[in-house]
Amino acid sequence: VGKFETGYEGATTSTEAEVNQADASKVIIKPNVYSWKNINVGNAFKTSYEYKRNLESHMMKNTEWGAVAYLSHSEYGINKEITINGNLSFMTGYANSDSMYHTSIGAQASTTGNMTGIYDLSGGSNEYVMGYTIFSTVGADGNSQILTIYNNFFGNNQWNKYYDKYTSTVHTHYNNRILGDATGEMGPFQKNGDYYISS
Repeated sequence: VGKFETGYEGATTSTEAEVNQADASKVIIKPNVYSWKNINVGNAFKTSYEYKRNLESHMMKNTEWGAVAYLSHSEYGINKEITINGNLSFMTGYANSDSMYHTSIGAQASTTGNMTGIYDLSGGSNEYVMGYTIFSTVGADGNSQILTIYNNFFGNNQWNKYYDKYTSTVHTHYNNRILGDATGEMGPFQKNGDYYISS
């Protein structure tokens, strides 16, 4: 798990970090950098996959996010809701607009409540995880563009271990969760623009 939300290498403004392309050379996982924003799922998946192949890097799956969330809410973590990264410029490693990760307030945005934890799981910029439902493959690509990049993505077994597969045919069937993905505890969901969020 990246300690901080993925940033865009070389961006000096939030706008410069709004790049919808697949480019693993632009990945930076550090505090106080601009979060990579407005990237579609297909490009995020390809970038994550190509980032550190020797370490088997990949886009986080729902169940992997769930594992981090459960650990955060356990005796080994902060054991309460982590503070949202509310930085208005979408900088990584903040607890609010100006409290960085290494301060006592900033550490409350960590999964452990101190500097050793994982930051930016709440708030920040666009958080994506890799999972799909039967419903999401019916309309080909939708907004993800995964099939534009990988022609037979859902039919090629090489990719199976890099996403969680759901049997639901409707986005809002949150009760069709996979054990460990933490969505059953978060639902039900409501539509907010193009995305489904917990209500």
